[in-house]
Amino acid sequence: MGLVLPAVSSFPMRLQPIYEEFEKIAAWLQAIFRDPDKFTAATPFLFLLAVLVVLAFGPGKISLDYLWRRRITGSGAGADQSADAGNAPDQRTR
Repeated sequence: MGLVLPAVSSFPMRLQPIYEEFEKIAAWLQAIFRDPDKFTAATPFLFLLAVLVVLAFGPGKISLDYLWRRRITGSGAGADQSADAGNAPDQRTR
């Protein structure tokens, strides 16, 4: 009984941070929608934008355009490059 009572009585204190996080997220969203110019001018937003651009166009097999091309055509960028490689002239035969 000595360990049960403190564990049961501290349970509401463990729920309090969850409530506080919801309040923090609500305040953050309200601040974004009240003054969006302040949000988009902040440095972390610019880093987020840069990461999204790299994710969409840059990192190879995890880029969105690679995944989209693979879904549409049924093959990845490797198949497109290998088809073009057969048509390229060999530079060593000169």
